[in-house]
Parts: sequence; structure tokens; C-alpha cells
Amino acid sequence: MNKNRNKNGAVQTAKKGGRVPEEPVIILEAPRREGFDIGRWRTAIKLAEDPKEPDYTLLYDIFNDIMLDSHLTSIINKRIDHIKGTPLVFSQEGKENPMVSALIGTPWFDEMLEDLLCSRFWGYTASWLDLNNGTFRKYQMYDRRHIKPLKGMLLVKQDDRDGIDIARPPYDRFIITAGKPGGFGLLIKAVPWVLLKRGDVSDWATFNELFAMPFRKGTYPQFSNDAKLIMEQAMKSSGSAGYAIVPEGFTLEFIQNTSNGSTTAYMTLAEFCDKQLSKLFLQSTMTVEAEGGQYKGEVHERSEEGVHKSDERYLLGILNTKFRELLATHGFNPGEGRFTYVPESHICLEKRMDMDLKLAEKIVIPPSYWYEKYNMPIPEGGPQYIAPQTSPAGEGAQVPVQNHRDLTEEGGQPAFYDPRPKRRIRDLLDFFS
Repeated sequence: MNKNRNKNGAVQTAKKGGRVPEEPVIILEAPRREGFDIGRWRTAIKLAEDPKEPDYTLLYDIFNDIMLDSHLTSIINKRIDHIKGTPLVFSQEGKENPMVSALIGTPWFDEMLEDLLCSRFWGYTASWLDLNNGTFRKYQMYDRRHIKPLKGMLLVKQDDRDGIDIARPPYDRFIITAGKPGGFGLLIKAVPWVLLKRGDVSDWATFNELFAMPFRKGTYPQFSNDAKLIMEQAMKSSGSAGYAIVPEGFTLEFIQNTSNGSTTAYMTLAEFCDKQLSKLFLQSTMTVEAEGGQYKGEVHERSEEGVHKSDERYLLGILNTKFRELLATHGFNPGEGRFTYVPESHICLEKRMDMDLKLAEKIVIPPSYWYEKYNMPIPEGGPQYIAPQTSPAGEGAQVPVQNHRDLTEEGGQPAFYDPRPKRRIRDLLDFFS
């Protein structure tokens, strides 16, 4: 087995069917954690937009920092969770490929889907994927600070000017990319809202420290340093509330804004920033914050469904082109098969029951359907109907009719007829409310 090194120092091994390069090794640096502000954000954009030598490192450090925001994390996770929770299949003319199907649902495959989707938020993404000879070996997304998208290069150190050309053989057979080279994700628009909210909440905390906690005032005789030191020590040792020490005869006054809006201004601004983030990533706010009437909520839910459908199309475009090419290269024989998402029904329980009850007026539905659909325990002896009949227990008492195999008379009609099925079955809603 012959080994040689390319000009970037990566080892390449000659094997039958082509060279298998060693995965490039990069030297990571911790992201900057400093007091970012709007000015630094604008500077980062200018550096990233430099036509001669774009530098994305500061921008990605800011992205890393704002991802500490809980609301931003929540709305991004809504999109990620939808992609991971929607069934994905690979088939050709209705037949599955066992080798490819075995990859779906594995931890690394879910991780890859998340990274590919996050290219819509972060920007251009490149990952190492080793599936050589039909066997999964490793998946690893590269730190985006080490990627030069327009040159197709991977940098060993984030400040290097040149690196490994991952867009050409043999590396292109082990690299999967997503996003537009030189493009920016949605996070670039989220930065100002997170920074504004962060400053607002910080000011709010200061406001509460000054005016929500009791403030103490201590006085001491003028020109008595000993009394001043004693008073100061007493203040320090008697709690964390704010205090001031002034000589006798001096006045210390805090003038507070007593208008109605002073107590809600901070919260209003924080909520406004959160709503802008929700609109940016979900195109709605009511699916995150419960407010508004039912009609408005349904409109916002449809908007969010459109976002999820867009994410599905985006990922399928990558899976059915770049990823399928990698599968073919590494012996998975995908043929003309395609990845598709299996749509799931998101009809609420009450609407589903209305539909089922209308169908029950037209056709005979087996009792087992109701137990399975509404997750009810099946009694001994099998699924049963409860039919109102006159009995000694009183008119209208409910008497169980035995196993559904005995529920038909001659002519195939049900052995009972309840003129009030809707009221009877709708009572089941009490169990789900």
C-alpha cells in the first residue's frame, strides 16, 4: 500500500477504486465571548462582504454568542424538531433500498440533517462524510470559521489565507456541502434583535435593583471618618440591598419616573424583540406565544406549516443530488431511488372525531377503529359497542353489545341503531380534555 502526501500535508492512500484521503485536521480556537454590540455586528458584516478577502470569523463568533438566547434557540429547534420528527423514506418505484434505509434514523444521519438545515440559518456548511465501501465510518461538520466558501477551501487555522481544496478530488468524494457560497443565513438578521433585547433586560435588571429592592440611607456626623467607616461596615454586613452613606445635613434623593409606562417599557421591548425573531424564523408569533383568537392562530399555524414544507424541499434537494451521488460513489447502489418525506396528519382531535362521526353515518366502522384511533384500552373479549337500550336499570341505560363479529343481522345491517351517535361518541371528548 503506497502512501504519499499532498501539498497541504494530508496523507493519501492508494487503494483499488481510487485514493482515500485522510480526514483533514484543523486547529480550533475558542469563540470570542465579549460584549458584542450593534457596531461590532456592522463591522463583522463589512469584513464578511470584503470582495477581495472575505473574513467570516467575527460574524460567526457573534452568531455563536447570540445562540445563547433561549427564545432564539427555541424557535430554531422548532424547525429542527419538525425535520427530525417527520418520517423520511428512500425508495424506487415503491421498493426500499435496505442499505440506504438502514442509514435513515441513525444518530449521525439525524445530525447531518440538522447541520444541513442549519445552513439556512448560519450560511455555507461543509461536512466530512466517510461512507467508503458501503459502510459508515465517520461524520463531522467543520467549524464554519475554517471554511472559505468562495474558494472551496478548508483552513487548518481560522486565520490562514490558504488551505486544503475540498472542492476537488479526492476530497470532493467525502465532503457534503449546503448553502450558497458567500451567502448569509437568517442569523445575520437576528443579531440586532438579540443584542437589543440583551441590553434591554440588563437595564431592566438595574432598574429592579434600584427601585424594586428597599434602598438604605445612612448618616454620620460631619468630619467623623471613624463614624463613616462604622456605618459603611454596618451597611455591607446587613444584606445586599443598595445603600448610600452621607454626612448629616446632606440630602440624597432618587427621582423615579412615575408614569404608567415606566414599569412595562422594558418588558414591552423584550417581547417586541422576541416577536421579530419569531417572524423571522417561523413567519408567525402565535404558535410560540399563545394569544389572539382561533382564526388568527390558524392563519399563523398555516404560515408555520409553509416554513416546514420549505425546509423539507430544501433538504430533499440536497439528499436527492449531492448525498445520493456520494451514496453511489461509495457502493450503496441508490439507482434511481429518491428520498421523500411522508406527510403526517395534524388534524386536531375534535375535528377528527367530527369527520369520523360523519363517516359513521354513511358506513359501518368496526369497533376496533375507535379503540385504536383514540387510544382507548380494549376490554376483555375484544372491542365492543355501547348501545342505549331499554332495560330494568332504567330507560336509556347503556348495555354492552358483545364482540363486533356478532353485531350484524341479516342483510349486513348493525344489530343496533342509535339515533344519537354523535352525542354518545362526543362524550369521549371528556376523556381527552
